[in-house]
Amino acid sequence: MVRYTDEANAIIQEAGDFAKNTLKHSSVQNLHVLRAVYNHEPKPKILAWLEVEEVDEDMVRAEFAKPDFWIDVDVADTSEDLNDNVDGDTINLSPEFQRFMEMTALMSKNGVVDTKDIVRGMLTQGENKASLLLSRCSGNKLQPIDVGVPSASSINASARKLRESVTFSLEVAEELSDLRATPEDVPVNRGKAYMPVDTNESPFMDATSQEGSLKSALRGTNTSKYTVIKDGSALPANVTKSLTPVGISDLSLTGSSQKTAMSDTSQSIRKLPGGKSARSLVAFRNIPTAGRFAHGGARLTLLSTKPQKSFVPERLVDIDKGTSFTVRKENFLDSNNRIAKLDITGAVIVNPDEHFPLARGNTQFFSNNRHTMPATGMDSKNCALTKTNNQVGMLGGAWRSVLKMILVTSSDEVNNLMYTRTMQLFLPFMTGYESYVLAGLIEAYDQNDKHLISKMLEICFRNRNISRVLVQQMSRFDIFWHWSTQVAHNRTLDKIGRIPFIGFGAFPGSENALDARTHARNSILRVVLGKGNWFTRFITGREGLQTDDKNAASQNLAAETSGFETANRNQFGNYFGRQKTNEFRAQHRLPTDESLVRTFISNPGPSMVNNGIEHTLRVLAKHWHNMNFQPSGNFAHQRMEQINAFEIMRFHMPVVFVTLTVHRGLNRWDATVLAKFIRKLQLIEPAMDTAYIKELIEDCVDSIVDNVCGGIKIRADALKDWLQAIKDSLPEFEKTAQEVYKIVSSVEIGLRLGHDLISSADWRVPSNKVLSQAIIDHIGLEEVKDIDPFIVQRALVLLAPRDKRTMIELIKDGKVKSKPADLLLRRTTTLLQREIRRDAINTIIKELSKGDHISTFEKRENYWIEDEDGTARVYYYAGKETGVKKHKFIDKLTGYERWIEPSTTTCKIRTYIPVAESITRVQKAYMNIECDYGTTFTLNGLMEFSYLRKPLRNMIVLSQITCEALDDARLNVLKDIQASKLTSIAVRDLVPGRLYYVFEAERNQYEPFHCDRVYDEDDEDWEVMAKKPIVTVPPQSMIVIGGGPTGLVTTIHNLENVLTSGGTMRLYEARDSFTKGGATFERAQIVRLDARWIAMMRYHLGSIFEEVFYPATGETDSHRGNTLPTQGFVEITIKDLEAMLHAEVCRLLSSKLLQHDTNSGTNYDLKTNSLQKAGKSLKKDDLIFHQVDKNGNKTNEMVPWKVTGLEYNVALKPDELELGEEYSVYVYKKQKIHTFKLTSKDIGNEQLNFESMDDTVENLEKIPYNKLPTVYRKGIDTHNEIKRVFLECSVYADDYTKACDELDYAKIENDKFALDIQNTHVVEATGKPASSNVHFRATTAEPYGVCCISGLKISLGMHNFGSKRWGEGIIDDIRSQSDQNTRIIGDFTKNVKTSLIAERMHKFFTRPNDENWRAHFATFVSDSQFDIGEPITDLLAAALKEYAKIGQDCRRPFLQTRFFETGDFFYLGMEFTREYDSWKNKFTDDIVTKIERRSSSVITPRDIGRFKGGLNHNIDRLWFDATLESIRLGDVYNPGARSRVPHLYLIDSSTSYELSSLPIGEAFLVGTGVSQNRYEVVLKEGQIKCRNVEGYLENFDGSTMVRRAGNLARGPDGIAESKVALATFPVAHYVNFRCMRLNNIDNGYSFAFIGDEQATPHFMRYSGLTGACINGYLFNKFIGRAIAGVPYIVNARQYTVETNWSNGE
Repeated sequence: MVRYTDEANAIIQEAGDFAKNTLKHSSVQNLHVLRAVYNHEPKPKILAWLEVEEVDEDMVRAEFAKPDFWIDVDVADTSEDLNDNVDGDTINLSPEFQRFMEMTALMSKNGVVDTKDIVRGMLTQGENKASLLLSRCSGNKLQPIDVGVPSASSINASARKLRESVTFSLEVAEELSDLRATPEDVPVNRGKAYMPVDTNESPFMDATSQEGSLKSALRGTNTSKYTVIKDGSALPANVTKSLTPVGISDLSLTGSSQKTAMSDTSQSIRKLPGGKSARSLVAFRNIPTAGRFAHGGARLTLLSTKPQKSFVPERLVDIDKGTSFTVRKENFLDSNNRIAKLDITGAVIVNPDEHFPLARGNTQFFSNNRHTMPATGMDSKNCALTKTNNQVGMLGGAWRSVLKMILVTSSDEVNNLMYTRTMQLFLPFMTGYESYVLAGLIEAYDQNDKHLISKMLEICFRNRNISRVLVQQMSRFDIFWHWSTQVAHNRTLDKIGRIPFIGFGAFPGSENALDARTHARNSILRVVLGKGNWFTRFITGREGLQTDDKNAASQNLAAETSGFETANRNQFGNYFGRQKTNEFRAQHRLPTDESLVRTFISNPGPSMVNNGIEHTLRVLAKHWHNMNFQPSGNFAHQRMEQINAFEIMRFHMPVVFVTLTVHRGLNRWDATVLAKFIRKLQLIEPAMDTAYIKELIEDCVDSIVDNVCGGIKIRADALKDWLQAIKDSLPEFEKTAQEVYKIVSSVEIGLRLGHDLISSADWRVPSNKVLSQAIIDHIGLEEVKDIDPFIVQRALVLLAPRDKRTMIELIKDGKVKSKPADLLLRRTTTLLQREIRRDAINTIIKELSKGDHISTFEKRENYWIEDEDGTARVYYYAGKETGVKKHKFIDKLTGYERWIEPSTTTCKIRTYIPVAESITRVQKAYMNIECDYGTTFTLNGLMEFSYLRKPLRNMIVLSQITCEALDDARLNVLKDIQASKLTSIAVRDLVPGRLYYVFEAERNQYEPFHCDRVYDEDDEDWEVMAKKPIVTVPPQSMIVIGGGPTGLVTTIHNLENVLTSGGTMRLYEARDSFTKGGATFERAQIVRLDARWIAMMRYHLGSIFEEVFYPATGETDSHRGNTLPTQGFVEITIKDLEAMLHAEVCRLLSSKLLQHDTNSGTNYDLKTNSLQKAGKSLKKDDLIFHQVDKNGNKTNEMVPWKVTGLEYNVALKPDELELGEEYSVYVYKKQKIHTFKLTSKDIGNEQLNFESMDDTVENLEKIPYNKLPTVYRKGIDTHNEIKRVFLECSVYADDYTKACDELDYAKIENDKFALDIQNTHVVEATGKPASSNVHFRATTAEPYGVCCISGLKISLGMHNFGSKRWGEGIIDDIRSQSDQNTRIIGDFTKNVKTSLIAERMHKFFTRPNDENWRAHFATFVSDSQFDIGEPITDLLAAALKEYAKIGQDCRRPFLQTRFFETGDFFYLGMEFTREYDSWKNKFTDDIVTKIERRSSSVITPRDIGRFKGGLNHNIDRLWFDATLESIRLGDVYNPGARSRVPHLYLIDSSTSYELSSLPIGEAFLVGTGVSQNRYEVVLKEGQIKCRNVEGYLENFDGSTMVRRAGNLARGPDGIAESKVALATFPVAHYVNFRCMRLNNIDNGYSFAFIGDEQATPHFMRYSGLTGACINGYLFNKFIGRAIAGVPYIVNARQYTVETNWSNGE
């Protein structure tokens, strides 16, 4: 019998019959609730939601009427009840449940909870039988999911969600307080609350574990002691936990006239003051002690607290089906995008607080977590700056001490301003700790504190890379006086400067003052001392120029480094010298204006004199006006071309004025007026705005220009025009600075935290001796002392695999002191230093990110889980299994699920503080600043604004910091974004008049929806709209076609915006690069990448970028890449670029952030404007159109289907093979299927022998069963060939199932399938089109070719395996200040004399002592089996002699080349003459004519085409051989480096040589045919040690006869030449007719064409990847604007304008 208190009965009576039936018939067996409700009259309104789910009421009643339905349902009939009008079949309610329902009814009456919500959940949350009943009676639309039992705390949490702050009258407060019993042993005091405190809790005990069920929540507590809390006070510090009643724990009693009391749960009924009785309802749970109850008011308030941990019954909707269901236990559906939660009104819940924490944005998340960020209390003056190694030694320290004294003594405001500005250019191209130290010096100069400057200089000069920067920038440091002083004392200093050998204060000469004497002296000394030597270059400062020798083989083209402009003037006079310079520029296609701007930035005075003052000023004015008027900024990507008003006025303008005064003559006005103005210019300091710059420009125009120009109007007008352009740039300059400041401010926390973090790091590493010994010990498998062996292993992995194996072999063989081993060991030591420093930062970040040990967890929050072995990883909390003390955590990166049971686990759980993520957001902000705001103004210029100076500099430094923790943090952010629905919006939040997108399950896509009103529950279409997901923008899914550098970087850079929109990223790669682990990346061409590439790769690649590009300790350039800080470029081979981007794509792929397909077979079809895919290339998860409708019937319409699986041919097992039968066998080395016959089968030894049916493939002998290659039935010609393709319809059939289909692969492999991309952007990055009718060609085609060299000659002979050329001593210390210690090429733009190439081609082919070229051509013709009738050698010799004559009179006497190098590759790209191209084609046509005349049968065009292509290709080899040798003999390399450039061979020799005659580094071949192997000479000590293609060493006798091998870059197998090692092709400038085409206008999807598919770069200017990066970057902005709600037409128009500007720039 159930009895209620009088108060509860009164409330029940008020609530009505429906509430009464609910309370009296509710139990865990909810079938009775259903029965009671369905039999109740009138019909309860709450059942309306079941009608919506189409539950058949008659069917439910029929089920109840079945006799066997109630079997196993425990019903206790009772005749006693309080109310006579209630049915006799009542249920025995547990006392706990009864008390819970009393309080629920009371709270429902007073508006705290809604009884409807409780009943709504109960109706479908019971035994499986009840759930199955509803499912069956609704046609399976109401899903039968049994997920738990509702608890008191879960209902209470639901109440708090509904009403965050509910205020009651005093009367209600008293009524509620009367329901709380008072313990007999506790004194009652008015105005005080008593709470029992449990001091012996398990660290894992939390609300969740104590409230798993209502019984446990109401179970009596152990003995407790009570603590009195006074009004407004908190618990004492020694009290850690407290217990409060569940259900009313969030209610604070204030000003009650009744006495507040609490009861032990053992007392069921207590008499309260006033004669009222109440059943006790006290359950206890853990809560924070401080601030839980607040007193002092006269009202009772429900406090806002965090949700309870127990599971809250939830209503869910299946988005695909549109059906809803209720769950009552944790089902862990967070990652299931098909399922969404519904609120009490049936609307999809959209709650930003449920987003994963790192997806909430910079400002919101990090502001909310400001208090959790650790503060180290460090600043730039921290003593950690001294924690660096001394790399310079005693002798190096001696001259540095002298230089330091000069710098400190001469430091003043002017020097501080000039000296530091070019230093800043090097910050983004140094390792993190070097960048940090250099930034510290810049800050010391900014503070003008000589003591601090002295301290920082001491630290900087201990580092070679930093001291090199300081020495190289001494040209910006005035030791004796500044320009203002020299102008003020112009006559005196001019006289002193004219004294021979003593004078040093002379003004620069005018354009009519030629220095012919110095020019003649240097020319003579170059001949006497010998060209190309370091000493000659040091004395004369001159390299080889065609000004000196018109027959010079080659010359560097960069005027700012070669000095050919000055040489022309000194050689030919002012007028004719300039004519020569202009002719030279025109001849080599050097843009005059562009070249002049750059030379002016580096050398303003000489540039004006060499090019003419008026001309220079006009060009500068034009350039500044152009920059001001460009709508999308400057896409030139040359930092010298970008503008900076502060720098121009402070540094360049004084030089301009001095140059002008020299040309018009010195006078007193200069000393009295101009000197003061120049002083003002040189003292321009960082400011809040540009007002002072504007004022100086106006003063200059009014009072300076006319006088300084000497009244020459044409000169004054040009200068005024330039000054006006500078003035016009100022407003936009300020605006840009303010926008950048907003970005900087948004990551303020991370910026401060990151700077403090690196300030506390110890950058010291052990000595080189200790590091070398650690490497040797690690290789020898001995104990490594003082260094973590794992770090040593990481350093070894960074070596090229072949080099690493070679070093290991040498060390194990006892050759540690040999030159190759020593060089490799030094290289590894350098890498190990970087790894140790990186590990130090990694350790600090991890330690700072570990918060307190905790026992309560919040869903979706991140936590550290530390195991006993010391390992720790980051997990996010998924939830608690309902009713069980088990917690589910998911690894943040791997997705690994881990269950933790508090009672048995030994691990520790700590909060996760997003230290690394806060730093990566700073790095991303800096990337955005570089990409978005680095197009017009230099970053140096933005740092001239005082509010940006230090923050922006610190951002640069922080962007240089890389480590594993930061790499993982970027993935953490992306994972949180992917798991959060950031574009979703609740139906209640729709704004009338705006465009939204609603998901239509029937069409499986989002449809546009124009909101016309505010929606609420009373609307007729509420039920329909409420359950549909609504987004502000449809998912911006994206397919990138092409896995080259363009496609890879576009995929990586666009990924975050794609995930933010809820879309998916998919990469289609035509090659199988991914399946082969990147082995097919063989394009060894070296490319130059601009500032956008650098910014994007620095952020996205992190540690990978540092490993490739940042010079390590003491290096001028990294082994695998080059940096040009002043120009803002880097250089790298395409294969290394693809490999590093591919490595990042693999990281993203492993975290399931994107998808990729290899061998995709996907092409854009212009006619149908669709994406077509070959049947043989179909992959799992492909969305295609299939002519079968949703019910599985054939149709003529295109219906969307999804590929769900592929069935492959199964390889045969050994016992399935039969003797004498032929099989298709996959040969791994060939990467192909070949036919073999099984010739023998040794069952005893379990071995097989196969005979090859192809003469070029070796037999397979004695193959063990366990090493059997993949063997198929004969006829299969493709490895892993597919048998069947399984499909599933993307939309539901009429019966709410999905139709399936299967396709026979053999029948559809050649068919074309249209991909379902109507909800996807498609970006095509497929490279240069072979032939196209959608491109406009703007220029004629010119012949062009590339040649790539690699091998030990390059790695060891030229670059010492990456070790410095001059070792570690004083020689390197001195020479590396003005020369590169890891590179020899010098300037990458060189020319070569055309006639010399022609002469050498003939000479190389006909020289009598070298038969190799003649034998090579003879072998080629012989292998072709064509009959020419005459020896090819005679024909070609005669033709080459003829071309040698033609070469003397070519239209282009000099050809422009692009010469690049990295540590392992040597690359030459160059233009050919049209005469050579015509001669070559005529020769091959003549040979083909001879062949056709002598052939007795018809020769197919295909065979003729192959022969012509092969013959042309071999002639091109001869061309490049002659070119390389011509340049090698020229004086165009770095000083003293010419001797290190070996003769490079482009063919394998036909004659044999003794191995002992080959130099170290030379490659040779042993064997013939399929058994031919390639080796390289490593060491010649006794027996000759040579390494094979894998890097392993073998000993050879010196008398062994071998054939010398060619030096062209190798293919993936290391033996065969790369197919693109030497190639020629026509080059033209073309532009696609369109930037993008429309895909889906309703949802705003496009086809875009980027990279070489969009347009070519300027002929011979930089790299085609420049435009590619712009395209990928612009498309990311296009998606970003779409997310921001920009209309598609506006968005597309802006994208096309910006892209077209990039094309036409």
